[in-house]
Amino acid sequence: MINAKKQIELLQDLYDVIRIVNPITNEVILHTGRLKIENNGKCCGILGRKKVCTDCIGIKAYRENNTFMKIALFNKNKIFMIVASPIKIKGERYVLETFKEITTENILEKHNDDEDLLDTMFSNIEELLMKDELTKAYNRRYMSKRLLLDIANCKAQRVNACIMMFDVDNFKLINDSYGHIVGDKVLKEIVRIISRLIEKDNAWIARYGGDEFILVLNNVSKKKGLAIANKIKTSIEKHEFIFKGENIKVTISLGVGNIEDLEYDCLNVSDEEYCIDEIIDYVDSKLYKAKSLGKNNVYE
Repeated sequence: MINAKKQIELLQDLYDVIRIVNPITNEVILHTGRLKIENNGKCCGILGRKKVCTDCIGIKAYRENNTFMKIALFNKNKIFMIVASPIKIKGERYVLETFKEITTENILEKHNDDEDLLDTMFSNIEELLMKDELTKAYNRRYMSKRLLLDIANCKAQRVNACIMMFDVDNFKLINDSYGHIVGDKVLKEIVRIISRLIEKDNAWIARYGGDEFILVLNNVSKKKGLAIANKIKTSIEKHEFIFKGENIKVTISLGVGNIEDLEYDCLNVSDEEYCIDEIIDYVDSKLYKAKSLGKNNVYE
């Protein structure tokens, strides 16, 4: 760990922003530097975001006790290099972050007719890196990073999050009977239906593989999470999946888990892959139970 006070003194003349944050509670402890950016006291607010960054290097530095760097966009027209390093203050762990603007005419050419050029570029890159090409749900890469972040945030704030794993009942039969193109359309339609039913600021859906998906609802009670799971199941069951004039019967089964019930703390587990595997096994066992009850079921 590095000494925070001495480190800040050394960095003040080199960087535009220096700050100390608690990435778990999303709080800014100290903010200084030549560039004044309104952040509303929230860690993620510095980049104009209302929620935690999906690629947060602060939480990664905190968890892995190591230094990480990334390039990020601010206010659609400035590019920053951000470095996050773990520090300890009076026995408590925090993260020291430094921001250096690296925008130049070589990186960004001003276009009077396209002020959102850079924003579009970054969004397209994020889309390619984080989204499943077929369904436009998030991919496993996103899931692995976001899931650990959400668990850490919910445990720090002492609130529950609901983690669901679901798949399509008899999906192989759908592919065999109607073809894989229809099977693909079924998956896309399911993601579209569920996306309409969840609050996007607090929830997200990722494709785990094949016809299996992970759905996370942040800051919800067990009761509400179960109610949403049943609403999703019913909505899929009642939806008319019509392809080439034929209505295909589609149902899903859902296994519902809760962060409150997790017996281990992923925040203090250095092996991210092991932690993700444990969580997936946890909700997969719930899904297995739902399927064993006859499919088209929800099991908590």
